[in-house]
Amino acid sequence: MWYPATVTSAGTAPILLADAKRQLRVATSDDDTLIQGMLDAAMAQAEAYCGIRIGQPTLSLKCDSFEDFARIPEAPIRSVTSIIYVDTAGDTHTLSTDVYEARLEGLAPAIVLKYGKQWPATRMGSRIT
Repeated sequence: MWYPATVTSAGTAPILLADAKRQLRVATSDDDTLIQGMLDAAMAQAEAYCGIRIGQPTLSLKCDSFEDFARIPEAPIRSVTSIIYVDTAGDTHTLSTDVYEARLEGLAPAIVLKYGKQWPATRMGSRIT
């Protein structure tokens, strides 16, 4: 089971305020707050409608088990920074990239085991980040 994503870094907006002002032919900064608010609202609407993130934010995702990695609920994904889990003794570890492969193509990203590897045992009730 996946839990709601946390945005740790908002990323960059695909349309800059200066570009929007140039398109709108606005020369003053009197309405910058209003225009930026409209850009942010448009991006939020597009994200909600399409079910994707725009502007390449950095996210933190949590799930209950490695089996959840068969389908990651966020897309598109550019990279996986780390996978952190709690072992059966209660110690926190970062999973080695030698164990998994990130398949990030398209809108159905997944993380799979590399050949001959196995997921480590995790502490009951802990979450994988």
